[in-house]
Amino acid sequence: MINGDGTGKVSDITGGTSPGLTIQLSTTGLAPMDTLLPGTVWDIRTKTTGAATLNGIGRKIVSVSDVAGGTQTVTFDTNAFGPGNSGNITFSTLEGLYIHDDAATQAGYVASAAGTYAAQGIEQVAAVTGTFENINKANVAYWQGTDGRQGDTSTVPLTSSLLGKAVRVGRRSGRGWWDLILGDPAVIDLYKDSLMSSVRYESKEITLKSGFSGIVYDGADRPIVCIKEPLAKKGAVKMIAKEDLVIYGDAVGPKFLDDDGAMFRRFNRTLAKEADLLDRWNLAAKKCNTMVFVNNLQQAV
Repeated sequence: MINGDGTGKVSDITGGTSPGLTIQLSTTGLAPMDTLLPGTVWDIRTKTTGAATLNGIGRKIVSVSDVAGGTQTVTFDTNAFGPGNSGNITFSTLEGLYIHDDAATQAGYVASAAGTYAAQGIEQVAAVTGTFENINKANVAYWQGTDGRQGDTSTVPLTSSLLGKAVRVGRRSGRGWWDLILGDPAVIDLYKDSLMSSVRYESKEITLKSGFSGIVYDGADRPIVCIKEPLAKKGAVKMIAKEDLVIYGDAVGPKFLDDDGAMFRRFNRTLAKEADLLDRWNLAAKKCNTMVFVNNLQQAV
């Protein structure tokens, strides 16, 4: 969800034979083939309303197909999974694949209610249009993400020169360094490969406290680590300053649900003792213009 747009959508639908069980997915946007794995359960919903399409609730994936440079498809089980639907699914390009929810219509799945059902994501922070945290980005320039390529939409590989431009553009938000460059692993791999071909390049890596590591870009006020995120937007990276983001929750971490004074309970005397964990949270931004995005980047194959 943190990598998303607050709606819970993981992919647009681009084709397929409807009604049916095999659906073709978008090859851009978030990385659906790293998320839509066999055995996982999803909803097929209309993007403008959040309404589930016919037989679209709680469908389990049985197989996936990902052809390099070609189409990406998922095939769903014809049988119902738990409380989900069964049979052929009716769909069109007006629908997308979403996080599962039993409700027939879920308002949080539409852009106008982004961040209500699913947590807010960095795609909302980086956006230059729309309403985010009740502020219309069109009316407040500093509440817009920063385009590191300044409108250039041609597809090019990520290079040190391109990152240098993004840093210079990002400085206009009052920041000269970022904690990490987060993005598509295929983009970062191609960037790393291009550096390795330079005879005088010495590979340097930084390991974060969380254990993630990556190569270093050293053209800002201090070195920035490039972190590969399989669930990030395809063909893109983002320069992120952690201090401009904050996660709000009910507690420092997950806690037991204790609304009746008991963390452990039996629903009847024959059942094993159970415990419920409560972990409600949301991502918020204190600034948006310090998040610099670089889109339309070439991927390694």
